[in-house]
Amino acid sequence: MRLFLLFLLTLCACFTYATPKVDDFVRFNAFQDVKISPQGDYLAVSMSDAEGKLVVSVLDRKSLKITGVAGFSGHWQAGDFFWVNDDRIVVQLVKKYGLREQPYITGNLFAMNADGSRQGLIFGPDAGESTTGTNRKMRQATFAVASMLDRMPEENKYILISAYPFSRSKETYPTAYRLDVYSGKLRKIVRSPIENGYLLSDHEQQVRFAVGGESQENNKFKLFTRQDNRADWQLMPSTIGHLGKIKPLVFTPNNQKVYFYASAGVTGTKGLFLMDLATQEIEEVYQHDTVDAFDLLTNVEKQPLAVAVVDGRPKLEFIQSDSKAAKLYKGLALAFPEHYIGITSITDDGSLVVLDIQNDKNAGDFYLFNTKTKKVDYLLSRADWQDPAQMASVEPIVVTSRDNMPLHGYLTRPTAGEAPYPLVVMPHGGPIGVRDFWQFDADAQFLASRGYAVLQVNFRGSGGYGEQFQRAGYQQWGRAMQTDLTDATQWAIDAGITKPDTICMVGASYGAYASLMAAIQEPKLYQCVAGLYGVYDLTRLTNDVNYDSSEAFLRQTLGSDNETLKRYSPVNYVDQIEAQVMLVHGGKDEVAPIAHYELLAERLNKANKPFVSLVKKNESHGFYQPENRKELYLKLAEFLDQNIGHQRL
Repeated sequence: MRLFLLFLLTLCACFTYATPKVDDFVRFNAFQDVKISPQGDYLAVSMSDAEGKLVVSVLDRKSLKITGVAGFSGHWQAGDFFWVNDDRIVVQLVKKYGLREQPYITGNLFAMNADGSRQGLIFGPDAGESTTGTNRKMRQATFAVASMLDRMPEENKYILISAYPFSRSKETYPTAYRLDVYSGKLRKIVRSPIENGYLLSDHEQQVRFAVGGESQENNKFKLFTRQDNRADWQLMPSTIGHLGKIKPLVFTPNNQKVYFYASAGVTGTKGLFLMDLATQEIEEVYQHDTVDAFDLLTNVEKQPLAVAVVDGRPKLEFIQSDSKAAKLYKGLALAFPEHYIGITSITDDGSLVVLDIQNDKNAGDFYLFNTKTKKVDYLLSRADWQDPAQMASVEPIVVTSRDNMPLHGYLTRPTAGEAPYPLVVMPHGGPIGVRDFWQFDADAQFLASRGYAVLQVNFRGSGGYGEQFQRAGYQQWGRAMQTDLTDATQWAIDAGITKPDTICMVGASYGAYASLMAAIQEPKLYQCVAGLYGVYDLTRLTNDVNYDSSEAFLRQTLGSDNETLKRYSPVNYVDQIEAQVMLVHGGKDEVAPIAHYELLAERLNKANKPFVSLVKKNESHGFYQPENRKELYLKLAEFLDQNIGHQRL
């Protein structure tokens, strides 16, 4: 009945055409995540309080009454969280440092019982101090960021964690610990043999794999293994047969085999494989010809159920399509067509599952699925004030570059009107290994609601399309990565989606760099460009890197020849810019420091090139506060309206 009512509500909403308010796109999500406790007695929900800070509330599952709240004083708030047993939850803390608006990971872990009792820090740099609004003090301070490797259900007062040291310690080798979630007491298990290593434990909590890149060897990939916690690490071949970049994921129930991702084939797409650890025999489980496996759906026994791929829209490729779990999931897919169905958590007996259901028009709804009764109950929505019927559809596209390379991307058409539309080309940040997805994108939806088509292209160098495609973008800033965007823009003109003289490029981070380079290299193609939190001086970018691993990665993907870096830096070509320019930056940006904005602004002024500017001194890499995001959206819309708005069509 509930699903039927939801269907009727959706049907009625189809006849609503009001333009969404800008506030609908900039508000903090009311709810961020929902996870069920191991025995299913409680639901933990991360939600925004009256000040917009994230707290974690625990609810009795049957009554939905709050039993405990992990809320924090001052600048502290909740990050990710996880259940360690049916009565205790651990929360990663984030904090607003000084005047910065964007919260930062602190490394602190905070624990609380489901009834709200026994609250306190159990790990992190502040674990010995009562700085979170509680009086409970723990034993020691650890200057590291922890991630959970595994619960320890046989000893439910402990979890297995991997602790990554803060960079200032000069120690970049993570360590696995057993952590007491009540006392905060640590017991060292093993140190990773590789920098920034990814660690994996088996079902008996033995840490058996370490994977990472060696910064002193140009981020050379290395893979280590061992038999158990008493054994020494052994270096394995980084490639086994035709496979490369092996990343172990999960062991089989008997710990004799391991499932892993690896790149293979001509294009080097990432697939799922199974290796016998005794014989090193390899079995291919699933590999797509064009796109990488990007997520692994597991069952209650932590065994692979399906591989998620994004070939246009996301979809699941089931490993055992006739299994009971696969049939249940397929039934859900029929109930929620045109949606991606994620699983946030599942009870230990597999009877209750929290679903995260979202698509291109919906930021996400949470449901509780009873696998025994097949009943699905709505829980809550991330942003229930957004009406999916008012949002624009996102269409997967494929464009062919000038050198015949297929470029995948997405086109968001305005919710009203017909082509040709004024077009915003919106390159993603990163750029290497990052990609755009078929999902709800507030930036694209806002622009579409104001009458603009939005084109997002996964240019070469983007992740998700195989090792060969990603490496094709190495040292191609301002070169082939840039011409991919030009070719996609020309495709939109040829396809009748837009027409010349009504095109603007708007990007953030690397996308801001690409936008300014577009104005320099294609002065007749783009009428305006907007750079948000961008890098504009490549020599400065390489000099600002403080971490060995990041420096090695930049040398590999950007290059290190100063003359070449100068040749492809927008700050050196402002005299060639004919398009109208808008620059947006945060004064506390540590990824793209404000010096990039200041240098570009100075040279634009010297060249008598007017530009629109928006700087928020307390913001970081991406505006965080809703009022600042609203001002940005309104100013960007005004800028676009003046340069490529409907009056130009």
